[in-house]
Amino acid sequence: MKLLTIIMGILLILGGIACIFMPGITFLNIAWILGICFLIIGVHIILAYFRNKERLNASIWDLISGGLTVIFGVLLLTNIYAKFLTEAMIIYGFVIWLLATGAMRIIASLALKRNEFSHWIWMFLVGVLTLIIGLYALFHPQVTARVLGYLIGILVMIQGVNLLSFGLAIKIVKTQIPLEEKEEVDDKDIN
Repeated sequence: MKLLTIIMGILLILGGIACIFMPGITFLNIAWILGICFLIIGVHIILAYFRNKERLNASIWDLISGGLTVIFGVLLLTNIYAKFLTEAMIIYGFVIWLLATGAMRIIASLALKRNEFSHWIWMFLVGVLTLIIGLYALFHPQVTARVLGYLIGILVMIQGVNLLSFGLAIKIVKTQIPLEEKEEVDDKDIN
């Protein structure tokens, strides 16, 4: 899981850089690019939830966020009309996704903080940044339409950094959990 998470993070960072350097192509292929990115991110969030729900007391908000992200990705990839309507409607769908994901990241990070997870702040900051970008896009749709390729590139890079930092943190979590389990085993041996 750690290696897959790190690889996905790096791929998203590289994809974000490509979107920034080719904003026109990004906008023309926006349905495919977003569909693939949302699908990858959503599947990863869902897998991470089920893998870590017992050990990290994962938040149900992560599962909901992952499910919404997968649904949005599948709709963009499979709906023939979505390709034609995407250019007209993508801004508001994108805004809704940004606001929901940002809010859910903030909620999930606060749950991690309550569980004394030391890297909760990174998820919190990603959530706040995503929420700010979503609010800007909501109140400035014409400007957002002109710079959508850049915004998508930045968001994809942010999500890549989020996955990369999560992948790097997996080692820390794995080393902390066996120590706690070892202490329980040691206590049982003593009694």
